[in-house]
Amino acid sequence: MNLKVLQITPFFSPDRGGIQTYVRGLAEGLVFNGVETTVLTTSSLSGYPTDGETVYEIIRCPRDIVFFKGLISVSLFSQILHETEFDVCHVHIPFPLGLEVAALHRATHGTPLVATHHGEGFFGSLGYRVLRRSYWALSSSVSYQLLNSIVFLSRSYASSLRLPVGIDQRIRIVPGGVDTDRFSPSKASQEIRASAYRHAEFVILLVASLSKFNRYKGVDVLLRSFAVALHSGRNALLAIIGEGPLRRVYETLAKSLGISNSVYFAGEVSDEELPALVASADAFVMPSVRGPESYGLAVLEAMSSGVPPIVTNLPGISELVSNRSDGLVVEAGNTHSLCKAIELIRDDEILRKTLSINARIKALERTWNRVAQKMARVYTEVIP
Repeated sequence: MNLKVLQITPFFSPDRGGIQTYVRGLAEGLVFNGVETTVLTTSSLSGYPTDGETVYEIIRCPRDIVFFKGLISVSLFSQILHETEFDVCHVHIPFPLGLEVAALHRATHGTPLVATHHGEGFFGSLGYRVLRRSYWALSSSVSYQLLNSIVFLSRSYASSLRLPVGIDQRIRIVPGGVDTDRFSPSKASQEIRASAYRHAEFVILLVASLSKFNRYKGVDVLLRSFAVALHSGRNALLAIIGEGPLRRVYETLAKSLGISNSVYFAGEVSDEELPALVASADAFVMPSVRGPESYGLAVLEAMSSGVPPIVTNLPGISELVSNRSDGLVVEAGNTHSLCKAIELIRDDEILRKTLSINARIKALERTWNRVAQKMARVYTEVIP
């Protein structure tokens, strides 16, 4: 069956983020599997260069209003409502109002509608929480009811959410993927170890946005855990890739803990630089203390690079990692537990090598090509 699919996403490359990475990888995989794919999104506001030629069409619309984790684009909404040439519309959420417009299109045109749920549970002011509850009342009673299928990246994350009654039968699980050629152990660089990583004997890496909305990433817990681990072992370096207002907060915390010389705040790095920086580390860490970690694409990229991860026992990310097989799983928010995991993966080289090999093997089973094949089956299910 020759399918034409419209991917609807509020944000897309060259902006950074999990949804952006997911949609780009999925679109490339779908085209490789013979699914004609168009991405409908908004214009980027980042300073990064836009993609060159791609194997799928990209339609970009201006952003009229940007708020918290969402936006309003009148031209994008209009484009959705007038589309008639696609077999399936696939919207990536959270996308307040975007989901509702896509659901309206489903109601008026009958085009099957699939949504991939990338996470929720963002925390903000009291006013934001009130608006969020009001929006949930609308989307759960109307928009969700019009979905033909709702896709989650992990079963454990789907089970952790309060979902509308009657939607269970429409849930499908399609894990995220990774480019195993781009993120590979072969990208490790001695030059990076000597320069960026300062000849450290052990390097543990975190890749995360330091946006003011991302306190849930647990960087403060990581810094405190790393400070204790430093006193009990070899010369080590904590490298943090990511930028945002919280960087200054964490730099101040590192200074107060007396570990500034052992923490490298790398800021933003280019897509070209990232694979080598990941592969050149000894371990990866995602110390999130609460959601929304629906899966953990950055964790999978580290695993593909042969870099064993330490993650917390939150739904989603803990499903990706098998404890003491291809990574370590610790209690969320527990400084002592995280410290012990850092010490273990640092000091036990045999264990670290075993975790590295198994992590790479698992990643090789989760390419974007395989993800696209699973998603294509979801599309064929919903077409009359």
